[in-house]
Amino acid sequence: MGWSSRQLFGCNTSEKSIKEVADALVSTGLSKAGYSYGIIVNDCWLSESRDPDDFTLVANKSTFPSGMPALASYLHSRDLRLGLTIAASMRSCELPSTPGSWSAEETDAATFAEWGVDYLKYRTCLLHWMNDWRGTVDKYKPMRDALAATGRPIVFAMDNWGMARAWEYGEWLANSWRVTVESCDSYRGWWCSVLGVLDFAIDTARYARPGAFNDLDLLQAGNKGMPLAAYRTQFSAWAALKSPLILAADPRNLSAEAVRILTNEHLIAINQDPLGVSASYATVLQGGFDVWVGPLAGGDRVVMVVKPRGRWEEGRRGRRDAVGRLCWREDERPWDLWADVDGLPATQVIDDGRIVVDVPAYGVKIFRITPVDTPFDFVIPSPTQVVPVFWWWSPGLKVLRWYWCLGRIPVMFFHGFLAALPVLVIVLLAVREVLAMPDPKTATKAKKKAKKE
Repeated sequence: MGWSSRQLFGCNTSEKSIKEVADALVSTGLSKAGYSYGIIVNDCWLSESRDPDDFTLVANKSTFPSGMPALASYLHSRDLRLGLTIAASMRSCELPSTPGSWSAEETDAATFAEWGVDYLKYRTCLLHWMNDWRGTVDKYKPMRDALAATGRPIVFAMDNWGMARAWEYGEWLANSWRVTVESCDSYRGWWCSVLGVLDFAIDTARYARPGAFNDLDLLQAGNKGMPLAAYRTQFSAWAALKSPLILAADPRNLSAEAVRILTNEHLIAINQDPLGVSASYATVLQGGFDVWVGPLAGGDRVVMVVKPRGRWEEGRRGRRDAVGRLCWREDERPWDLWADVDGLPATQVIDDGRIVVDVPAYGVKIFRITPVDTPFDFVIPSPTQVVPVFWWWSPGLKVLRWYWCLGRIPVMFFHGFLAALPVLVIVLLAVREVLAMPDPKTATKAKKKAKKE
């Protein structure tokens, strides 16, 4: 959890602006909420040349006159951590006149450790090897080994634009890896939008584990490009999928509502859950909602319901509220993780064990499922439950997916049976026709016998 200068300042980053942001993170309570590990400076902090004596990196003296060790000390005194970005190439991605770390990994890793750096984002900007997993390993492994050799705990983040399917082997190279292009302040319509990133995450969620996570890129809450409900959706999804929570907006000018979104302690607890397993895409709820489900430590679960992700569905229903239903086992209780922020009761369970899911336009509903006797304090209980069983069945080309809830067969089972009935009839008729066909050997013998007669 932290903040990145990339989208706010770009190459206009300076020591003064970083210190102002750090002070704002403290004054707004964001650092206390957890946004302290990584005040990440974009890779425009470098001088155009290395030190001529020992070939070490040098900070730009005009924008960072005190140097990086002094900046690290300033942040550490406020219980914040320093993060730096540098290119996995000979020259910087942002400013080609400044150096990268390719072929100087050991020297640069030792420099970062000496300066007191706590987080390193290692960026690629060479497109010719980005789709090649061998090239990715060749680029990132030397820096991984060099950082480990320093003995200083430095979080290592791969920033390779989600190329070369890094999630399949990223756990051996880094603590996190990007799964998409850069996120943007948009809800739909672009690969970088909230729904676009979730599309990518469907296939990558299963690779997340403690110490190794899918990076869905920056949180946009506090910017002006989306409705507040959309920022809630993004924050909920990033938390449930265990993505690093890195802020993009200006902490010096955040609205009170943006701060409330970003400091939702229940969702931060989901994101920081010690089990470290991402929620995964599970099913389509009746009404067209996407459902994501993931296990939590102690046997709890997180269930998230978002608006449809299909492009044509967005055009028809994306701006309208809608209502669906979820159901739970009799020994479980769902806690609405946005309810207390809105001043509403945390549970809204109907007598028959189902809950009405009223999803606002651009919005989300996210629940923590606990045993009935567990209070709403998120102290990790003893293991009592298991991840729910999902049933899969494919009548024809349509895949119907549903939960087994409360020991009863869901209505969707009946709907699935009706959908499969025509296919079943066709199969039975075909089998009957095959069985009715005469045996070729018997028919041949009969013809020979008829000729003889």
